[in-house]
Amino acid sequence: MTLHFQAPPSRFRQVHRRIESRARVALETRVQTLHGRVPAYLLNLSCHGAMLQMVAPPGRGNTVIVICGPLDGLGTIVWSEDDRCGVEFEEPIAEDMVIELRHIADEAARYAVRDSRPGRLALGTRPLTREEWKLAQDWMLSSDWR
Repeated sequence: MTLHFQAPPSRFRQVHRRIESRARVALETRVQTLHGRVPAYLLNLSCHGAMLQMVAPPGRGNTVIVICGPLDGLGTIVWSEDDRCGVEFEEPIAEDMVIELRHIADEAARYAVRDSRPGRLALGTRPLTREEWKLAQDWMLSSDWR
């Protein structure tokens, strides 16, 4: 006699085991889907995947392109819940890219200012250096923008 056991449905069955730790980042990003480009926040990142937050995340199995700074990562949605989703990249991204995006996020957080909406950050800009002001003035005087 053969017994067949069926495991109860579990939302944890859908979650992939992480191969490496994820870098926490909080960067504004864009996600390209079949329906167009939508704004999102990149919350964490590893060489093999990312967690995104957006208004209406694509469903599990959808293909997306995550666009954030130097990153253009093609991937598949492996889980989607409420306003967040997990992306598994088709090809692993370089560890240097993860580190670079973490540095970009750290720099953005350093100059972040509070938005009027609770819990939201509005990214501010740092003051221009003397050299940057000089370059801007030279560009303004030399261009035909008027």
